[in-house]
Amino acid sequence: MKKIFSILVLLFSSMVMMAAISEKYSDGTYLFKSLKCNTGKDEYNMSKFGENSIIYFSRGKLMKVDIDTERGITAKPQVYKELRSLGIHGTVAYDENKGIVYYSVKESDKCEWLYAAKKQGKSWVAERLVIDGMEDARGRSNFLMNAGWNYMEKKFHIMLNPVMAKNGSRIYFTSATLPDGEGGTDIWYIDAKGDGTWTAPVNAGSNINSKYNEDFAFVENDEVIYFSSNRERDVNLYMAKTNGDGWEFAQKMPEPYNSNKLDQAIVVINETPLVVANRVKGRRRDIYAFVKQPEEPEPIPVEEPEVSETEKEYFWTFFIFDFDKDVLTDEFEQELEMLIAEMNKYPDAMFEVRGHTDERGSDTYNDELSLRRAETVKKMLVDRGFNADKLICIGRGERALKVPNAQTEEEHAENRRVEINIINPTNK
Repeated sequence: MKKIFSILVLLFSSMVMMAAISEKYSDGTYLFKSLKCNTGKDEYNMSKFGENSIIYFSRGKLMKVDIDTERGITAKPQVYKELRSLGIHGTVAYDENKGIVYYSVKESDKCEWLYAAKKQGKSWVAERLVIDGMEDARGRSNFLMNAGWNYMEKKFHIMLNPVMAKNGSRIYFTSATLPDGEGGTDIWYIDAKGDGTWTAPVNAGSNINSKYNEDFAFVENDEVIYFSSNRERDVNLYMAKTNGDGWEFAQKMPEPYNSNKLDQAIVVINETPLVVANRVKGRRRDIYAFVKQPEEPEPIPVEEPEVSETEKEYFWTFFIFDFDKDVLTDEFEQELEMLIAEMNKYPDAMFEVRGHTDERGSDTYNDELSLRRAETVKKMLVDRGFNADKLICIGRGERALKVPNAQTEEEHAENRRVEINIINPTNK
């Protein structure tokens, strides 16, 4: 009975958490958008860098982007040369108040250690963190009796992807080599002691970690921790709320944070979530954002003039496409014949074939995909004898969503459509 009750509590807390997330970003004013800084190659190791910026790696270079959440999302990346000499590996933790950057350095094939760097003049001066209980991590003397010579026995540790918490006094990071972990890659933390050194690493606990791999932690206002995990085979995003000095049991985040592809990391800039994910076929990791749309003023009612039947515009939405596809199946054969019969009633009219996509994917990619969908329908009409000169193909991309901020696959499917519009000859 106790076990059943515990399960019910977990399920209830999960539902509450998901509802809270969904309510915040599914009211029609938020759109899940690809940032313009995406190149079609990998954009990865994203870190919050100050109040309004992120840094990340692309094509092996460290990039910096200023995020203007008031005006939507502006993303004009620049190569960030300032930190190039530090040898940063993974993400960084930036203490803006103290002007300190915490990061991981690959010291050898088996050792990655946390460093701190502070700007002095035009240069950044770096030093290796001193962590309790790990002073001998780089080596100690040991005499091998069977060899007869002094041998330096190295202890190797991997510490990656640091993130700041508790106003700069705590650093969370990832490690798979520290003892007494939950298994796989775990999330750990160290606390500042006030003398420039740090406490021994503490595991974030079984509410966060599992026997699988947890990585890319991000702490928002010391109230919520986000991270990725492959505990359900796919790499997905999880979150947990604070319960004092620790965390409640982590819950998998709902769509559109997660998908059936790679969802690797999340940071929050002025209540705008940014996500590193692989959502587009043929692409690698890109950066996406929940962009808040400007509120539109209430429309002023206008009395529409009376129009004759031949002056009206007509729309048909007959054709729904699979995700990232521009090919229709045979099930639309009957609908095509019905459409052609209706179109033949207007021998003097032109027809617009309008292709649309859902909001997943970059603007450029979706524009191209929507045009291909329109051209697919045009070809099927022409193959059945309709005059090609009377058909105009356009691609609207994601600019005319039928279901804004779609959450389910069924809602996304409604946006992946082709519309046929009859244009009166007087409007040509």
